[in-house]
Amino acid sequence: MRRFIDDERGMVSAQLALVMPVLLLILLTGLQFALHLHATHIAQSIAVQALTAARAAGGTAADGVTEGQRLLTNFGTSSLREPVVLAERGEERATVSVTGVALRALPLWNIAIHAEASGPVERLTSPEETGGAP
Repeated sequence: MRRFIDDERGMVSAQLALVMPVLLLILLTGLQFALHLHATHIAQSIAVQALTAARAAGGTAADGVTEGQRLLTNFGTSSLREPVVLAERGEERATVSVTGVALRALPLWNIAIHAEASGPVERLTSPEETGGAP
């Protein structure tokens, strides 16, 4: 009987079976974090570049959305799923927001992505309007 109690054959397999799922979870969590950062970077880049089109002199909110959709086509939707580009342009400010969902490495964990860029609307003025000398 003592021979069976002191026998440690197979212990490594049992320990590995307990530790491996935890290690895989840690690895996949790190991968999910990297996918989240990448999708956020893509969304922010699209928002900033679409804002440039929306806030340009003579530009419209539709120009910002069109530019955002064009950039989404170029970047692809492999990292940023279900992307939506929205733009608003008022008299003084233009705003572009990009939303979507990051690619999943872990099941049942949807991470929403939101990026927004805002800036003043460009407009042409004469030197008299700005107080400068002619």
